[in-house]
Amino acid sequence: MRNTGPKDLVLTTVSSNCYCVGYRSAPAPISPGQSVVVELVYAPRTLGPAAEVVTLASNDMHGDTKLTLKATVVKDLVPTSLVKESSSSVPFK
Repeated sequence: MRNTGPKDLVLTTVSSNCYCVGYRSAPAPISPGQSVVVELVYAPRTLGPAAEVVTLASNDMHGDTKLTLKATVVKDLVPTSLVKESSSSVPFK
């Protein structure tokens, strides 16, 4: 991502309809003229072709940035996610 504005660009939230995309780590403010790589984490719920529209919110006066992630998910590399509920673990769906 490149900051073409006169002030620091501050990325705030990332959102998607699937609630399955997030920042790998919180991005630092981007100085004017500076470019950075913004790493996202995608946790798909199904195998096969996927396309997700992702919105990156920021302090940009021209509005949020939208991008489309496209992938063909062939294998889940992460074991089933678990959520702690009281003292037991339950699968997250």
